[in-house]
Order: sequence, then C-alpha cells, then structure tokens
Amino acid sequence: MAIYAVGDVQGCFDDLREKLDECEFNPNKDKLYLTGDLVARGPKSLKTLRYLFSIRDSIITVLGNHDLHLLALAHNKEHRRNFGVSEDFQKILGAKDKIDLLEWLIHQPLMHYDLMQDTILCHAGVYPLWSLKKAFKCAQEVEYALSKEKKRQKYFASMYGNQPNLWNENLEGDERLRFITNAFTRMRYISKTARLDLKFKGQPRRKPRTLLAWFDYPNRKLSDTKIVFGHWAALGHFKKDNIHCIDSGCVWGNELTLIKLAD
Repeated sequence: MAIYAVGDVQGCFDDLREKLDECEFNPNKDKLYLTGDLVARGPKSLKTLRYLFSIRDSIITVLGNHDLHLLALAHNKEHRRNFGVSEDFQKILGAKDKIDLLEWLIHQPLMHYDLMQDTILCHAGVYPLWSLKKAFKCAQEVEYALSKEKKRQKYFASMYGNQPNLWNENLEGDERLRFITNAFTRMRYISKTARLDLKFKGQPRRKPRTLLAWFDYPNRKLSDTKIVFGHWAALGHFKKDNIHCIDSGCVWGNELTLIKLAD
C-alpha cells in the first residue's frame, strides 16, 4: 500500500485524474490524503466531489475554507444573498445527489494525524501555540458543531470574520469556533505576539517585517511533527524541515502537486 498526498484541487478534476494515473494510484490498496479545498475556482467542482465520494473509503481529506464556504451557502440562504453563488457552486447545490455529497463533506475533519508517519494533514496549518493534544481538541469542537443540524446553522451564521485574532483559552461560543476555523483553514501569517494576520497573502520575501509565516514562529509547539498542508498558493510547493506545503496553485494554471508519503 502506498500513501499519497495531493494539494488543493479546487475543482481541477482533470489535473487530479492525470496525477493519479501518473502514480498508478489504486483505490483498492492505496490511500490518498487531500489538503482540503476540493472545490471552488476550478471548472469541475461537482465532478471532483462525485469522484472523491465514489472512492471515499480510500481517501482522507480535511476541510478547507472553500469547502466550508460551499457548506455555508448550502445551509444559509442569507449567505447566498450576501455572497452570491458561483456557476460551479450552483451546479453542486442543484445536483440530484447534493445531499449525499454535502453530508459526506460536512463530516470531514479539520485535522488528521497519522501516528505511523507522525504526520499531520490540515488545510492551512496548525496554530503555533497549540500542542498536538490541544490542536485535536480544538478541531473536534468545530467538527462537533458541524455534525449537529441545529448547531451547524448557528456555526455558519457566525463563521465569517477576522476577529478574534489572538488565541485565549477563555474564548467561548462563536468567537472560539471562529478563531479555530480561521487557524486551521485561513492562516498564513502571524504577528510576533501570535496574532493571526488574515489580510496579507503574498510570498514570505515580500511580507511586512512585523509578520512571520506561521511555521517560523519561535518555539512552535509541533516543530518535531511533520505537517502537510495546502492553502498557500503564493508559497507554492515548499519544504522546510518538517513543514511541507503542497498547494502549487493548480487552479491558477500551475501544475498540481502530488507527493508520496509512504510505501
């Protein structure tokens, strides 16, 4: 059995199938990890979802910010009015199998930990002040909210926003879930006092001096654990110590990145 990981697909179905064919991926014996953002700007989000749903027993995917946006649109009419719905998302929301697809998607985790490989799979990263135990607990708080019909409505109603931007164990309710969501699905940079900066999205060499890439934060708790993530197309395919970004911006015309984690 081989374990592969692929970066943000974002509806680029043809690129995904091409990569899987290249590595001779066999869903009957191999495993595929995905960094989230299965859907969004690419041309075939519905086809991508259907394919991954069809091989769901052979994949592990985490939720990305675009996946959560799709789910928010599906569960909140006000969001559809405020944000509008792209043509690709309209195809999903109007599909005859949308209930199966979206129910499967909403039950995916924010973080997966492979004990054998000592590897974390997530979309944007792991907040540098969190230990493995704390990161798991925080991820599970959001996953629990998404798993319950009444709770998910409230969650999606308050999911959007950049505040609070500093972790505090005393955070409660909507603010706590919003920070956790932003850390796992939107984080790129933080300040030297560990505040999330969700505005600057460029390359590290162009960042303001006041900011650090989240993985460069001093004394980061999980520096000895491998973290595979996506989300950061401007960073591209990037490897540094135990950090491995595999979002190479396929949706922007670049090549999709697929790596082999283990045999």
